[in-house]
Amino acid sequence: MKRQWIIGAMLIGLLISGCTEGREGSVTKESLLETESEQLYAQLEQLQAELLALRRMQQLGRQSSKRIKQRSP
Repeated sequence: MKRQWIIGAMLIGLLISGCTEGREGSVTKESLLETESEQLYAQLEQLQAELLALRRMQQLGRQSSKRIKQRSP
């Protein structure tokens, strides 16, 4: 969850900060933001998938722990 906040803050920082002016042969502010935005969203999706997997593993671990406790005398 902390990584998602960091990524969000980075995206907001990019939107607020000024980039290069659009000139012939130079990268425009919009294209830089679009590229960075796409990368951040891809990272966000990956982190969300990892978080979901970790929550599932945690749930399975709790279930296993309960079963072990029930079997123990």
